Amino acid sequence: MIRGQSELIRTQQETIQDLKEASQEQQQLIRILTLALEDARQQMDQELKRLQDKLDAVTVQVPVAPPRSFAVWHRRRSRPSPQPGRDKAATRPFAGSFYCTIDTSRVEEANREHVQVGEVRQAIELEMRPRTAGQLGGARRS
Repeated sequence: MIRGQSELIRTQQETIQDLKEASQEQQQLIRILTLALEDARQQMDQELKRLQDKLDAVTVQVPVAPPRSFAVWHRRRSRPSPQPGRDKAATRPFAGSFYCTIDTSRVEEANREHVQVGEVRQAIELEMRPRTAGQLGGARRS
């Protein structure tokens, strides 16, 4: 009986020793994997920074100011600031330099097929063309 217990104790001591060795191997593996993870993180950070720099190089910074309306743009083009040494013909806006962005995004889905950009543009052009000296748009102005 004592002999059987001694054998059992020896077996358990061997098992404990094997478990200690396995634990040490696992701790060493954890250290190695932690170092590899840190290295991978550093490489990913560098790659992310490189890609961000590339993206910054190709993107255009959009001004924060709200876009000007066509009316504001047209008023500024129609009334240039006087510049000494230039004749009046040089400061007049060019004929045909009409720029307009037509936003149809707020048109209801059911009416989208009825809204044609060309028709809207023509209506705006007709409204903006001076009919008499100093008057725009005819009946809408009083």
